[in-house]
Amino acid sequence: MGEEASVSDWGMIVSFLLGFSFQWVAKKLEKWNAALYARLFAALIGAVWAWCGFVQGGLLQSVAMLGAFWLSYEVIPLPKQNRVPTYDIITELQSKGAKEILVPREKKRALLDIGFSSLFIGIAIPYFWIGSPSPVVELFLLYGFLSMATRLFKRMALFRSLRLFYDQNDHALYLISSVEAKRYPLDQCVDIQVYTAPDILQLFHLFHLFSPHADYTVNMGKTWKLSFDGERVYLNPGSLASMNIFPKPLSSQKEIRIQPFYHPSNWKRMLGKAYFSAVVKGVGAYAALLALLAYWKVDSITIIAAILFFWAINLFISDRVLKIALDMKPVTNPPIQHIIRTICARAGLPRLAVYTTESSDYNGFAAGPYIGRSLIALTSETLKLPRDALAGVIAHEAVHVKKRDVLTFFSREVSHF
Repeated sequence: MGEEASVSDWGMIVSFLLGFSFQWVAKKLEKWNAALYARLFAALIGAVWAWCGFVQGGLLQSVAMLGAFWLSYEVIPLPKQNRVPTYDIITELQSKGAKEILVPREKKRALLDIGFSSLFIGIAIPYFWIGSPSPVVELFLLYGFLSMATRLFKRMALFRSLRLFYDQNDHALYLISSVEAKRYPLDQCVDIQVYTAPDILQLFHLFHLFSPHADYTVNMGKTWKLSFDGERVYLNPGSLASMNIFPKPLSSQKEIRIQPFYHPSNWKRMLGKAYFSAVVKGVGAYAALLALLAYWKVDSITIIAAILFFWAINLFISDRVLKIALDMKPVTNPPIQHIIRTICARAGLPRLAVYTTESSDYNGFAAGPYIGRSLIALTSETLKLPRDALAGVIAHEAVHVKKRDVLTFFSREVSHF
């Protein structure tokens, strides 16, 4: 069962390695304007490799191997090398009199990212050992594995190299690392919150539906959340408060207590986020269920029944899982409540529950198994829109609820799967 990988397993792995190899060669040849030739050669090799898969395992194996080659060559970027001129930037900042703010590092913070990433990567590994009969399932799991590994590589590079500077002349923070250099003008900071520790369940990238936060936390100490238009920045140097670089109305915030992710008060939240990551973000739960049933050699009717049952459960609990996983809070603003009542009355709907979730994106969505349990979720940035624009967003999501588009979407996804 787990003694050696099947032919399809090794075919998929080699396909990914070939794609990454040719991607690396093409990037190296860009400076000599020879990348086109590398791409043509890669296309030729991909075609030959797909033909080998067809001869060895049939059409499905050929398509899966070609898909793995294409994904690793065109879709999944290689981790970028250190192209940020950190030495030059830091030298320039120091010549301008910028002061470096020491950022203490704790291995525990890095280990938490490694642990959560390894947990989700590890979910995929057993399905290679049990010999999944479907190359498509293997392709999906390999894609998730490589995407997660690439993200973790970048996160660890930032953890090791992050340096923070404050330039009093232009009143800006500079965050310099080997993977990126960012400048944040503090006069554009619209809000500040201070936490007793980083909220791992909020910061880990798989626990977001929209774009993740800018996470520069490198220890488990006091964490500052700086809100700019379109971005939320989390960092935890210990000396920001003593530097008096923020106006008093902003800097005099009370600390928000954050419990460790393993604290009993966070168990429900952690389970909701883990389920959300497996079913919504990765959609790996369906693939895992199919691979497991196939391994047990269950007949086709039972497989279809199990998939439909799992789909029905996910649909029924979707609103509850999302409220927990995305840390949603009910919208209680009276003007917005008036907009909701007006729109629901015009659409002939019962009053819908509207929630907000923390995000710097302008977005919203509808969720729920049926109209009576439907909800509308809006990002915190969306709530800042003018009233007319906000009414348009809420009306758009209300139409989704009235047309039962959530049920249609779930049905379409299952039929595609």
